[in-house]
Amino acid sequence: KVLLGECPDIDPDAFESTEHALGALWSVFHQFPFQDEAEWQNYLGALLVPMLRPAYYGPTLWLLIEANLPSSGKTFLAEAIQMLYGHRAEKRVLPTEEVEIEKSMLLLLSEARPIEIFDNVKHVVDSATIELVATTSDNYNGRVLGKTEGRSLPVKQLFVITAQNATMGPDSARRFMRCRLQKRTAVTANAKTRPQFVIKGFLQYVKDNRAWMLSALARLARDWFAAGKPVADTVPMVATFEAFCETVGGIMHRSGCTQWLANYDEAKSGFAINDEWGIFFRVWWKAFAVKPQS
Repeated sequence: KVLLGECPDIDPDAFESTEHALGALWSVFHQFPFQDEAEWQNYLGALLVPMLRPAYYGPTLWLLIEANLPSSGKTFLAEAIQMLYGHRAEKRVLPTEEVEIEKSMLLLLSEARPIEIFDNVKHVVDSATIELVATTSDNYNGRVLGKTEGRSLPVKQLFVITAQNATMGPDSARRFMRCRLQKRTAVTANAKTRPQFVIKGFLQYVKDNRAWMLSALARLARDWFAAGKPVADTVPMVATFEAFCETVGGIMHRSGCTQWLANYDEAKSGFAINDEWGIFFRVWWKAFAVKPQS
């Protein structure tokens, strides 16, 4: 599978500096209500991942794009990454049952698309399969359902989940970087109050302007490589994801985006659950439902 579909001409020299490149990218995405600078920079870092994935060995943090209210633009942001890299916008549903999640993962890894989106997840994300896939440095070994054989598949994708006020199990939560959108008012039936984007036809705009947007991202990356791949002491390091942090974080901090992953601890504690009784009752309900037990 190719990383870039219908690869456009990419020219990092189209931008005279990293500041110029960053300003151009912000001109596209400023219309989204990012909660703060860290949320925007986490998204910007995620835009770099498919381009940089061959440059480091190790797992990649999954991206969570969440919002406090509906119609904030979280799905647009997720689909924009696919469109930017020349792939059609395609979303999937994240199953609730672990056996179905495992089956979905085997299918996605075998298809080898560089960006995968689980859209509008409404249930608690607490999956052993997701935790394993997210921390796999090389190949994920999964079991083919209904058969005794297994499959070994490389994990190179950027996985994206969108949700409204996401909730996760504690082990799943540490495997995500968060991009949160914070709207002040909910959308109503009155069309005049619906969000108006500065750029009309946003996804088509991204598709039509891939060349210069990818050139801007390439400018950020090239400057870091040309400088000898420095990793500032201020770059956050997440255990198991060190190579990802050194590469993406190194580029972000080199470009002046020092709030990248600054919200990691706050986000992890904010959407993680540690509810042993709740977990117990969910298991009980799956086993017995309304059937009384002595």
